[in-house]
Amino acid sequence: MTDKQEAAIGQIVRHYTYDQQRDVAVEECAEFIQAVCKCKRGKKGAFENLKEEVADVLIMAAQMRQYIGAETVDQIINQKLKRQLDRIMAEGRTKT
Repeated sequence: MTDKQEAAIGQIVRHYTYDQQRDVAVEECAEFIQAVCKCKRGKKGAFENLKEEVADVLIMAAQMRQYIGAETVDQIINQKLKRQLDRIMAEGRTKT
């Protein structure tokens, strides 16, 4: 995210409670799942809608990251990325 986007996330986090935004996050995740399903079925306009839903989920994920602890979440992300890259290397094939 850009610095401007991060600042906006911070302002939102300071304004709303965790409980309020947690519920919004659940709703946005559900809309994302629905958008993915519509893409799989080839619905007209589904891919454009998917872009919107990805943006909504990323915004909510960024808020949740702030609420629950950015450093801890970032550490977990790094561990998970390393684990997945190790799996790819173990498969003996890499794509860059």
